[in-house]
Amino acid sequence: MINSDVSELSFTVDIHEPKWLAQRLGVKEQVHIGYCDILIEKDGETWGIERKTWTDALNSWMNKRLEKQLSKLVGVVDHAFLLIQHEPEKRLQKGAANTYEQFKKHTPNLNTHLNRMCAEVCPVIYCDDSAVAIKEILKLKDRVQNESFGSMTVYEHNIRHADPTIQFLMAIPRVGKARATFIKERFVSLQDFVERPQELENMIRNTNDVKAIQKFLKQDWTVDDI
Repeated sequence: MINSDVSELSFTVDIHEPKWLAQRLGVKEQVHIGYCDILIEKDGETWGIERKTWTDALNSWMNKRLEKQLSKLVGVVDHAFLLIQHEPEKRLQKGAANTYEQFKKHTPNLNTHLNRMCAEVCPVIYCDDSAVAIKEILKLKDRVQNESFGSMTVYEHNIRHADPTIQFLMAIPRVGKARATFIKERFVSLQDFVERPQELENMIRNTNDVKAIQKFLKQDWTVDDI
């Protein structure tokens, strides 16, 4: 029997993004997201990518829109990313079309600003061209799908979310980092959580997710769920 509690990954591209991007990412139908360009959802957890070509990044930074966009994104998703896609073809063009040459005096300041955003707001992913950008997005999607996001081995030390309670709660079906954090804030202990699972009905709008979590909390461990 197939376990119906397993959630599928949702991968969407905003309708304002170019069609070639959606096609190369394998997305057939684009939708209106509003707060980011690419959205990944799985088990109640969300990853939002704001994609900027180098020219877009320059314009957004100079017009003070970049900070507003990322501030909004960080407040909506669990994991926000700014992806900077360089445009090597523009370096070969002449005149105003070559934004690298036209705005070269601003480049050091923009780089400094992006580095600070990476340290204090959200990760910044730098890509040499569109092909690299596609690969980075798909790699992120695969890590989320394979449940390997948030962990990596560095010199044989496994790095994960610092809070062990959040890690524990995220092992429950349909509970991502955002829901785990919400549950930790709402209940005072694991015992409190197990004894009051009905509270989830007031916390989570998706009734199927609520039922899946409640079933997990109540099920008999001695019975194989197959």
